[in-house]
Amino acid sequence: PLVPQLLPPASAAVVASGSCGKNLTWTLDDQGTLTISGTGNMENYETASWSHTSPWKDSYSSMYKIVVNEGVTSIGDGAFCGATKVTSIQLPNSLKKIGISACGSCYALTEVNIPTGVTVIPNSAFYYCSNLEEIVLHDGITEIGDGAFSHCALKSLTLPKNLITIGSSAFTGNEFTSVVVPSGVTTIDSFAFSHSKTLQSVILPDTVESIDSYLFSSDTALTEVRLPQNLQSIPDHCFDGCTMLEHVEIPSTVTIIDDNAFRDCSRLWSITLPDGLEEIESYAFRNCRWLLGVKIPASVTKIGCAEFADCPKLMGAVVLNPNVSYNKMFDEDKIFNSADTTSLYGYVGSTTQTYAQDYGYTFYDWTQHTHSYFETTLEAT
Repeated sequence: PLVPQLLPPASAAVVASGSCGKNLTWTLDDQGTLTISGTGNMENYETASWSHTSPWKDSYSSMYKIVVNEGVTSIGDGAFCGATKVTSIQLPNSLKKIGISACGSCYALTEVNIPTGVTVIPNSAFYYCSNLEEIVLHDGITEIGDGAFSHCALKSLTLPKNLITIGSSAFTGNEFTSVVVPSGVTTIDSFAFSHSKTLQSVILPDTVESIDSYLFSSDTALTEVRLPQNLQSIPDHCFDGCTMLEHVEIPSTVTIIDDNAFRDCSRLWSITLPDGLEEIESYAFRNCRWLLGVKIPASVTKIGCAEFADCPKLMGAVVLNPNVSYNKMFDEDKIFNSADTTSLYGYVGSTTQTYAQDYGYTFYDWTQHTHSYFETTLEAT
């Protein structure tokens, strides 16, 4: 009888090829695999996803996999940006550099490795890789650039032990639930962990010298934050829109709470302001709808406009600096909530008493009301 014989799989046929560096070549086969071969650095290309200049740009519609062979030492700027059907990118151990926006807008990408020779993840390297759920960041990485993993779908995040800098929007819009920033990180730029629907817990080390604006803005699941104990300021819009945040411990070193810092934290009911605080800027706690009371320490010299406006449960505010400056832009733009629900506590003859009289608030002499309902409520919370 005839015995059927299995035929070997047909080898992929090259359908396009060319050069992409002084000693680098590329081939694209009929199965949709782009292969980069040779030695040295790749050329740089346009980084905008809508303006491709790579030599394989016209084949993106039929490209599904990218293999970069050993010997290649860099991936050029914008090299694979906009390859929307690519699901896998294999990078060699010889690689030392990934270019700006090199793999941006690879919407179907689910798998990529970061070789140990790469120490910097540059700006927008993997931005809008909206199916990328996992990435292993080895401990040799020291910098993650602006937007590097913005709007990916990372389910978990372990940051490198030797990391120093986290750029603006580095992890905006991802899906991990917690993050522990390693000791050694000194700078975290704006929007770095913002616009997440899943992030619940963040721990920042004391090595962080500064955090930037909008750092956690619109993180609608955030409930727990540990801030650096050497922090000097809470920047503008830092927690704006963190609608599940109920309590924050502000480090004693903080001297400024900037404008809109806790705006629209609608479940925030407890806030402890440190004794060294000097300024609370405009709208800092606006629309914190569950905030029950606040004690503003004597060190505060300036209170911004509409700072505690639209806080309907705010029963009272204690202002301990008799000469604090109230910044009101317009008469109707009240610093505190409605005079019908909020009482002010301070010292007789203080600017707080004058403010209360001018705008119809009930004023109490703080020295005579140390056991007021307002303070009892604070202690209970």
